[in-house]
Amino acid sequence: MLNKYKNIIYTIAFMDLFAIGLITPLFGTHLRGLGASNFLIGIIASSYSGIQVISGPLIGSWSDVRDRKVVLMISLLFCAVCYLSLGIFSSIFCIFLIRLLLGFMKHTQSICKAMVSDLFPPDKHSELLSRTAVLGTIGFNIGPLFGGFISELSNGFTLVCTLTFILFLMNIFLASLLPSFKKRHEKGDELQVKSLGIKQELLKIGANIKNIDWPQSWHLFAMRFLSSIATALFFYNQTFYMKEFFNLSQRHIGYVITFSGTIQTITVYSLSYLNQMFYKNEPDGVKCISHFFLLMSIASLLLCFANQFTYFLICIIPFVISSSVLRISTTQIVLEKCDKDKIGTYGGVSYSFVSIAKFIVPTLSGIVSDSFSNQASIVLSFIPAITGVILTSTILKKKNKEL
Repeated sequence: MLNKYKNIIYTIAFMDLFAIGLITPLFGTHLRGLGASNFLIGIIASSYSGIQVISGPLIGSWSDVRDRKVVLMISLLFCAVCYLSLGIFSSIFCIFLIRLLLGFMKHTQSICKAMVSDLFPPDKHSELLSRTAVLGTIGFNIGPLFGGFISELSNGFTLVCTLTFILFLMNIFLASLLPSFKKRHEKGDELQVKSLGIKQELLKIGANIKNIDWPQSWHLFAMRFLSSIATALFFYNQTFYMKEFFNLSQRHIGYVITFSGTIQTITVYSLSYLNQMFYKNEPDGVKCISHFFLLMSIASLLLCFANQFTYFLICIIPFVISSSVLRISTTQIVLEKCDKDKIGTYGGVSYSFVSIAKFIVPTLSGIVSDSFSNQASIVLSFIPAITGVILTSTILKKKNKEL
């Protein structure tokens, strides 16, 4: 039975990001066709990450309070309607509101990761989270190929939105096949299902967020934030960098992005084997995170000297490997360090820090690029990466002293 649930979660993760991959590359072009300026497109794009800073802990905590399966299905239904609406409305203001609603409710991946922690023993988490991420990455990488083809047809953007709507409906059906995650409490020797009204749910959500143990958890969220901002700085600027310094066409840039995606897929798929070989006696994962922060720091510095495209391509390999490992490992350490009944809350707060990184990177990159160059924006990823090395080294030293 667990194998069945595992395959369902894999499929939901794949179809979710495949659907997003269909529409994401077309969204900016669609807005330009409706008359939106570059500034307005940037505002609409940033609003999604901005609202997720707030909604991540709320939806995550809600999934702790309410049946996680129900929250996932409601989230998927909400997103299905919103993506269909994007293909119907031509008002930029309406599209902006729809993006805000999507940002608030779109938490499929984080809920799926919480379900993995609920359903499977801790020794399986690394393998299952890695494979979930692999399938999501594959979906997101191949989605644009299909989306680009469909967009060239008559009313292409509307057709893509309709297909996205159908994929989300299929995910709702798959989610309905998962087991319920009803919260239970003890009364005497008897376990009873806890049933809360809306008011009590809201109070419980607020209490869960308020009761996060920040003194014991801040370093977990800090590692997640530092890896996210370092990764976002590189990937946000790589297209501009390749155009400016190497004069690559959009087609060749696409090849490089596909190459990066392939490296990500191989890395994430191999992560469980990597942990078993080199970090078997380090169950908390901090040493692994420290090593890959160091690799990311070195890769960021090497990019300073990548004056030829071949060298640039070689340098991005360690960066992509380290960013892939850090994405999974920092997620895993957050989910494993928290209490089981607060997995959704901690996962949501963790994702909020990712959203903060995505929200501030476009502005930060713009300031640095205008003042210096796009190369400076990419190399800027060295700062959060080396900060991650310092933080994890401090944690390891403290741990060794306690032993």
